[in-house]
Amino acid sequence: MAVGVDEEEEGDEEDADDDDDDNDGDDKDSANLALERVTGPTDTPSSGFFGGRPRFFPPEMDTPDDGTKEVKEDETADTNGDDRTEGRDGKDEGNDEQADADEEDNDTKSQRYVWECHALGLDMSKAFDTINRAKLLDVMSSFLGRDEVHMIQHLLYGTTISVRMCSSTSKAFHTTIGTPQGDSLSPVLFVCYLEAALQECRPRLSQRPITDGGIPPETGYADNITFYSTSKPRLEESLPVISSTLQSWNLNVNEPKTECGHFTSGDSFWRSVRQLDSLMGSAEDIDRRISLASQAYGSMCSLWLRRKHVSERSRLKLYSSLVLPVLLYNCETWGVPQAVFQRLDCFHRRQLRNLVGLLYPDRITNGDLYSRCGSQPLSELVAKQRRSLTGHVLRMSEQSPPCLAMSSYF
Repeated sequence: MAVGVDEEEEGDEEDADDDDDDNDGDDKDSANLALERVTGPTDTPSSGFFGGRPRFFPPEMDTPDDGTKEVKEDETADTNGDDRTEGRDGKDEGNDEQADADEEDNDTKSQRYVWECHALGLDMSKAFDTINRAKLLDVMSSFLGRDEVHMIQHLLYGTTISVRMCSSTSKAFHTTIGTPQGDSLSPVLFVCYLEAALQECRPRLSQRPITDGGIPPETGYADNITFYSTSKPRLEESLPVISSTLQSWNLNVNEPKTECGHFTSGDSFWRSVRQLDSLMGSAEDIDRRISLASQAYGSMCSLWLRRKHVSERSRLKLYSSLVLPVLLYNCETWGVPQAVFQRLDCFHRRQLRNLVGLLYPDRITNGDLYSRCGSQPLSELVAKQRRSLTGHVLRMSEQSPPCLAMSSYF
């Protein structure tokens, strides 16, 4: 029995050893599966725990004691540090070169988009009084009928003038040159006469440079003419030709009033340049117009103060006829913020209060003031004039100077 018991115990021990071997194999397989999930599968067969697989140490596992990993990490860190330094230096040099290239490119673009223009403003001396009537009738007969030309001829040759000095007046005599001053037809006749002179002058001028594309060759308003070009030498060479051609039409250029302006993009100097008796900057021109209107109003101060002898209605009519035209000259070209228009409206209301005799401490609302004087805010009147001018420009030919200027701007 003892022998049997021993044999049974030996058999049980062998079975226990087999079970331990099986458990060890299961533990190894579980560890290998965990590593495969971290490092990925490999085709190399495993031998032991690290057999045939890369030596991978998860954070929760201890690193080997031989210090191999630390040395390699230090060497790798040094190598990577040198590479990063060299890469950073090369990258900085590349950034500097790219910045220089970008700066040169920006300079080139800024030079490409720099726009400049020169203007030559001419003013006629006594323009309406020096018109050659024979040439004027020839010009009008080129596009008018016989009856219209006969009416113009009757207007020109049927007028007389007289000279008055103090209280003495000379005898009336017939005129042989010029158009009647104050007649509504005279400005139209002068514009036609001046255009005919310019048509003769244009072919004599030098060819415009290619950079003048989109810029109108000249603009005119009454007896003021302004020639434009991007080449200043061309304008200087054109001045003697223009003067001699206009002289053949009995039109004399007023040299003291001849002005040369220079306009450059990004420069505010052009805003103070006067063209066609107006400053190019709208805000600056409004300030100048307010100053001129104040002078015109002050020159008749004695009339405004004689309220007992001059009725309020008459004073308002004189103000509308003698002061407002000075204040609103060329107002259809103004483009300014609303704050500037408010300053214009304040000046207008101040003059109206002085005209009707409403001084401090008398008070009146703006609406009642406009209603009493039969007026309106000048900002509304300017807006109406601007819309009217826009309609005229849009109805013009595409080759007209206003349309060319608008196309070049937009």
